[in-house]
Amino acid sequence: MNPPNEGPPQGSYITRRRTLGGDSDGYDPRRDLTLIAIAVLVFGTLTVGVLGFGATPVLDDGDDDGTVFPVQDWRDDGPEEVQLVVEANRSEITPGDTAEFTVTYENETAATDATVQADGTEYDLDGAGQTTITFDRGGEFTVRAEREGTDQTQYISDAMIISVERFEIDLLLDADEEEITAGDEVTFSLQRSDTGEAVSGSVTVDGEDHETNEVGRVTIPFDQSGTFEATGSAPDTDTETFRDGPTTISVEPRTVGLSLSQNIEEPRVGDDVTIEIRRTDTDEPVNATVDVDGEQRIADEGVLSLTADRATQLDISATAPDTDSETFETVTETVRFARHEAPLALQPNQTTVERGEAVEFTGIRTDTDEPVPGTLSVDDRTAWLDWQGTTSLTFDEAGTVPVTLARANTTTHTFPSDEVTITVLDTQYEIDGIDAPERVDRGDEAVVEATIHNTGSDDGTPTVGYVFDGDEQTTQSLEIGSDERETVTFEVPTNLDPGEHEHAVTTRDEDASMTIVIEDGDT
Repeated sequence: MNPPNEGPPQGSYITRRRTLGGDSDGYDPRRDLTLIAIAVLVFGTLTVGVLGFGATPVLDDGDDDGTVFPVQDWRDDGPEEVQLVVEANRSEITPGDTAEFTVTYENETAATDATVQADGTEYDLDGAGQTTITFDRGGEFTVRAEREGTDQTQYISDAMIISVERFEIDLLLDADEEEITAGDEVTFSLQRSDTGEAVSGSVTVDGEDHETNEVGRVTIPFDQSGTFEATGSAPDTDTETFRDGPTTISVEPRTVGLSLSQNIEEPRVGDDVTIEIRRTDTDEPVNATVDVDGEQRIADEGVLSLTADRATQLDISATAPDTDSETFETVTETVRFARHEAPLALQPNQTTVERGEAVEFTGIRTDTDEPVPGTLSVDDRTAWLDWQGTTSLTFDEAGTVPVTLARANTTTHTFPSDEVTITVLDTQYEIDGIDAPERVDRGDEAVVEATIHNTGSDDGTPTVGYVFDGDEQTTQSLEIGSDERETVTFEVPTNLDPGEHEHAVTTRDEDASMTIVIEDGDT
């Protein structure tokens, strides 16, 4: 009994790697004596098999291409090894280029059942054992040809390294100032030399790196005079590599005080305030760099305009760049922008009411006549005006009641409050007596007379109502002086079903009810 083969298991492969454009004196399977001997032996076996000599077995390699290998039964020598060879049709590749790869067996026949792997992608081969691969980015890529083996055949994979060279682009580094003095800030612009487009990268000055923003700009201060070499650089992209862009910066090197003045002493929100920066020795305006609450501004010819969209104070400090013989002290100032005043006006629809009577209030701004959604303060009550600036209040106690309209300040305005006084009359309406029939025939006329007495200290205008079976039938308004009486008359509805009914006379302060029987006049 023969022992099992000790060769690689089914599906295993051995990799042979080459570099595109490498030394041609490397390994060549066509010079391998072992492979040559195997080839001769295979050829002889095939000849014997074709001519029918001997009992040479024919082995199927297990794939679907119909190819069979008549070989001798090697038994302990293991499966046959077949070398794959991958070749490229070009040696110089840049991003976007397409290369054609051909995979053959060592006998130069197309390995159509093999695959090619590159950059994590597997490519199938056509009938000529070929495939095309496009390299979208620069770098080194391993292209490997593989085929899964069988019990009888082991395929030795082949690999090659493809080097995709990125496009080289020169960088240009420009400075926004040509004449620079110590203390100035210089803004560098980094751009491509081929298109002039901005490039995000870094600028190195005096050994220190400064990252640009997304449009290739970076501002760098120069605190000392001298000559500085600035170098712009940018990281490689998938397809491009950038060559550094250098430039030379020359910084050129009496203490003079500065004064700061403003044309509006007490500005309000929205005012345009002109700030002037001058030399204290000659009173001449001086170009200055002004820090406005942390924001750098330029005062050309010593003039800077400031405004604010809300009440605030701005801390300002101004400096001037050094000249070849002068340096300037820093001057500081605080500019305060105050709120505009928008006085409020409270407008009631009436200022004299009786107890329980509603008053409609409207609040407006006197500067624009616009409604104000403020608050009303009445004794210990607080009421909110709606967005139309209106609300309604009733007053239950006689006397004079102050009502105050207020609104919280905004970022731009302050609202002085307004106050009105509501007079609540002292009236009290009592029903002194009622004259009404107890019985009435159905359909006959009947009336109710009531005497209303104003026991309060003020004249009043009460509303007296008549209610029948719970439904208000009608009302009448009276004018009654203090401690005076008035009589009011109401018709009784009698055209109703016979029976007992309840009716009443009502005032704001009192109700008086009674019953009346409506009889059927036919009985």
